[in-house]
Amino acid sequence: MVTYDEQRMKEIVDRLVATGNSLRVFTVPMMAIFMGVVLSLIFTLIAAWLWWVGAILGIAFGAVLGRLASSFLAAILEWMAQILIALGELISQGKDREQS
Repeated sequence: MVTYDEQRMKEIVDRLVATGNSLRVFTVPMMAIFMGVVLSLIFTLIAAWLWWVGAILGIAFGAVLGRLASSFLAAILEWMAQILIALGELISQGKDREQS
């Protein structure tokens, strides 16, 4: 039988929120570095002396994409937390109906 423990649910939700916050710290710089490298390589293929322009544009574009990706990750983790809370409430209500 499925049991519902409110304290455990709070811990899970807190961990999901903390995970979302920590992912933002890594997502933005990693995306900026990745896009900087990719665009510098593409600009190097176009003209060898333009690699630095590609790197700067890639870092800027990657930072924007990283913020967007981290926002999506935070929204997904928030959605997961809301689903867990809703399921916990449903289980709790089911237990109350069984007892009465």
